[in-house]
Amino acid sequence: MTFGVFLAVLTAAFLHASWNALIKFGGSKYTGLLIMAIVQGMIGFGVALTRPFPGGDVWPWLLASGLAHVVCLYLLSHAYEQGDLSRVYPISRGRRRSSCCWSAGWCSLTT
Repeated sequence: MTFGVFLAVLTAAFLHASWNALIKFGGSKYTGLLIMAIVQGMIGFGVALTRPFPGGDVWPWLLASGLAHVVCLYLLSHAYEQGDLSRVYPISRGRRRSSCCWSAGWCSLTT
């Protein structure tokens, strides 16, 4: 494993643990997820500045992906407000994978 990969894994682990701590011990789950979304957006924007500008045929997919992410975060924050992290988190992780599979299947049938 290269040192760069090692640092990326450690950074991901730190961010994941920080996010879980923010959600678990923070006051409002909505506020915690809003802070997380803002930080993710700033990191994503910084990375996007280093990449070529996407073509016009990609924008509907980018917008649909962004909208799906916003809906997912809102529903996740609502679920965290209603239940304990130790119960909601495993269910939400599994739901995301199944939603991705269903979406991929639907897209393959429509194209």
